[in-house]
Amino acid sequence: MKQVRLTKQQKADQLTDARVEAFKYVKDIAVFALTNGSTRAFQLIWYAFQDYEKRLMEADHYIKKHFREHYTLFYVLFTHKTITDAYWDLTPQVKDLWDAVPELKGWREKYR
Repeated sequence: MKQVRLTKQQKADQLTDARVEAFKYVKDIAVFALTNGSTRAFQLIWYAFQDYEKRLMEADHYIKKHFREHYTLFYVLFTHKTITDAYWDLTPQVKDLWDAVPELKGWREKYR
C-alpha cells in the first residue's frame, strides 16, 4: 500500500485537530465521570488532561519548527488550555459535582 505524504500544513492541521479533540475529550470524560458518580473521576480527568498536554506539546513542537512566524505569544495564549478552561466549559450542575471532589477543586484553583 502506498503511503501518502502530508504537506507541512496538512500535518500541522492534523496535529491541531488532535489537540482540539483531546481537550474536548477532557470535558466529555469530566461530564461522564462526574454525572455517573465515578469514584475515579479525578484519575480519569487527570489522565485525559495529560493526553491533551501531550498532544499540545506535539503540535507546539511542530508549529515552532515549521511555522516559526506563527508561533507567537497570541498563539500560545489562545491555544494553551488549563484545567480551569475545561471547568468553565461545563454546565453549572457538573461544576457543582466537580467542586464536590476535593482533588478536582484544588487542581482547578491552582490556575485561577
